[in-house]
Amino acid sequence: MNQELSNKIHLLIRSEKALFKLEMQKKGRQVVLTTIAVLAILASLATLNLAFYLYFETMLTPLGAAATLSVVNLVIAIIFFVLASQQGLSKEAESIYEVREYALNELSLEYQHVKEEATEIRNSFSKVSAGFSAVKALAPLIQMFVHSRKKGK
Repeated sequence: MNQELSNKIHLLIRSEKALFKLEMQKKGRQVVLTTIAVLAILASLATLNLAFYLYFETMLTPLGAAATLSVVNLVIAIIFFVLASQQGLSKEAESIYEVREYALNELSLEYQHVKEEATEIRNSFSKVSAGFSAVKALAPLIQMFVHSRKKGK
């Protein structure tokens, strides 16, 4: 039973480590994509803003040109952040989640089994100790009987 419990705990730990590793890889990819998105936005906005501002200024007022560029910049930023945040779970991660759930269920069943055995042992000790207390209660009577038998001889 101890080996089986140890194997289940080991399986649970391995699946947690694998999930953690996959999660860190996913976060790493997100950080890289977000960084690239921010750098691309900054570089393109620096040059595009100047060019578009000069173009829009010929058609609009300086305030209108600045507002138009702000909206365009916001749309571009939103597009890149949406792309960076859409990293889904792979099939590998889903299978590891299944293994983790299996290991957790098995450990839960094992825990219930150990708990039931411990309750049975405790109840057995209670019955044994109750038996000893009955003998203890009879001890004075037994001593009187033995003492009276000695006097009778």
